[in-house]
Amino acid sequence: MTVYVPVVLPHQEQLEILSVQFNASVHCLDVHAQLNSQFAVCPVCHQPSYSLHRRYRRTIYDLPTGTFPIRIVLQSQIWNCKNSHCPKKRFAEQVPGLMQGYARRTPRLRSRLAHLGVEAGGEGTARLSVEMGIPWSADTVLREIRALPEVPRPVPCILGVDDWSFRKGRRYGTIWYDVEHHSPFDIMKDRSSETVQTWLKEHSASPRVVTRDSSMTYADGLTRGTPKTIQVADRFHILQNFVEALRRCITRLDAQFPWTESPLSVNEVHENVEESLSSPWIVPPVQISLSPAAKRRQKLWEIVHELVRQGKNYSQIGRELNLSRTTLRSYARMSVPPNQGRQGTHRKIAPFLSYLKQRWEAGSQNVKQLLEEIRPMGYRGSYSILAEVLSKWRDKTPEEIRTLPTLTVFEWTRRWIKGKENLGPEDQQQVTQWLERDSSVAQAYSLTQEFLKAIHRHEPARLQQWLAEAEQGAVPEFRSVARGLRRDEAAVMEALQWPYSNGPTEAAVNSLKTVKRQMFGRGKLDLLRKRYLALAQRRHWYKRTQQPSSELVQGLSEVP
Repeated sequence: MTVYVPVVLPHQEQLEILSVQFNASVHCLDVHAQLNSQFAVCPVCHQPSYSLHRRYRRTIYDLPTGTFPIRIVLQSQIWNCKNSHCPKKRFAEQVPGLMQGYARRTPRLRSRLAHLGVEAGGEGTARLSVEMGIPWSADTVLREIRALPEVPRPVPCILGVDDWSFRKGRRYGTIWYDVEHHSPFDIMKDRSSETVQTWLKEHSASPRVVTRDSSMTYADGLTRGTPKTIQVADRFHILQNFVEALRRCITRLDAQFPWTESPLSVNEVHENVEESLSSPWIVPPVQISLSPAAKRRQKLWEIVHELVRQGKNYSQIGRELNLSRTTLRSYARMSVPPNQGRQGTHRKIAPFLSYLKQRWEAGSQNVKQLLEEIRPMGYRGSYSILAEVLSKWRDKTPEEIRTLPTLTVFEWTRRWIKGKENLGPEDQQQVTQWLERDSSVAQAYSLTQEFLKAIHRHEPARLQQWLAEAEQGAVPEFRSVARGLRRDEAAVMEALQWPYSNGPTEAAVNSLKTVKRQMFGRGKLDLLRKRYLALAQRRHWYKRTQQPSSELVQGLSEVP
């Protein structure tokens, strides 16, 4: 026992161990001890006292040994403070590292519970603690997490800022990310510019660089809070906004100047196709039935376009229909009603549309027969997909079918982004044929390539030239992009000169959402903040050390 007790209780030099016995009633090891000090220091005036007032019994729980909890039954001491100027007349003696005021658990047990709670949460730690021999409730674990001390950290030179959602679409907060050391720095309750400005003043923060998205709210808060800080816009969001505008542009151009393929030659038609104009099993046209939700969206699209034609602005329409400005703008920009049938069917049929058009024009309009013809060519879709596409052709003339788009907007967008020089011969020929249809198509393609080169090659001067050309050009979608970039021109130009982006901050938002959802959305901001920042620091420490087990073994070997 004389060897075992020092290992279990490393502070035994201040204790006199009386006995160690197993308590079967509570299933733990009881260590009976008493303090043997001859004096104590007052915690207020820091004067030594040799006047013992009385002894009292105190129970403290410590880390388990094996699967048995350790309960220290301690005869502690209360001393009289003889300093007449001290407001503390009596004080209880505390052993550093073993006990604290009013605490019934040792600091190392509290620390173990708190760090387990950081990793596994309250309920998870409560279940694990039973197996580890330290059974405590989830509420106790949460109190220990909230009691974790915050390590003061200087504001880094390079920060990232982004928003995150308490409840998507309703309530948002702000996260600050240390880009320099790859670790979350702080989270806040909202995303207003006033909160950002207040946070910067409270921390006396003046970072050199701050990365952010295109939000003008953060731009305003950073400008007011720390005017000398360089703001860097996120290149991903710049490209994302441009690609969305490019899709709208291609949709409009495809309606005005549709691209049509050259008819297939006889040699390209499948050799074993049999004409089946009088097949005995002609399948009737498939009637596409819209779901109730799709019908409501279609009706809403009609109402929005009717109100726009009447000359009403977005604010009036939004109040009348109880729609947000974002939803209203998306419906107003749609040239056709939304969700006309199943999504994605056109993309599966796209490689075979040229062949199907020629067979349809030749009179072969049997869906099952056409399905059997394109199966050997590599079609892997279902019958219903093919029937849905062909059902729309039955009330069209051959000229209308011939002008139907063969490629989807996503396919055209992908080809424009890649550029003709990076496409195969067939795709390159298709892009060239469409560009020759009209000068507006060629101008939109040229502006697309210039913008992508300016962003990918980090050339601010080239982007300035693109902004001037887009503002004066005939592509309305790119004029809108240029206006948005002009509003945040300084941060956009800095994004092409600095290597930093908001990608790490976006990744930190994902990890924050994981912790929030693990708490089932019921954790308050203070608990979520404590747990998330502590968890991030532990992960950062673990990655830096890489060998925590060897350090633990070395520490245990030094125990006498």
